[in-house]
Amino acid sequence: RSKITNTQFKIQVKISSESIELVESDGYRMHFSCKTPYKGASPDLISCHSGFNMFNFNLKSGRFVFARAFGYVGTDKDSVWLSYGKCDAF
Repeated sequence: RSKITNTQFKIQVKISSESIELVESDGYRMHFSCKTPYKGASPDLISCHSGFNMFNFNLKSGRFVFARAFGYVGTDKDSVWLSYGKCDAF
């Protein structure tokens, strides 16, 4: 288990292929498959998954929730973590 640290990353949303690519500050890349669970009521909300990782994103506001959920389930050596915030356009 580790202490709380700030982490920065960039995402590229690929609407046509229903996916996002997330690049962490150390260069590590993750690819997520995305769905729009509430197309009629909330078409700007997407839910993306990659293995035990989840990234929910609001396309209009840039707000997100990002979770890595393997640690507790898979081993005691990895931490479970959750982050949230707002993306800045670049």
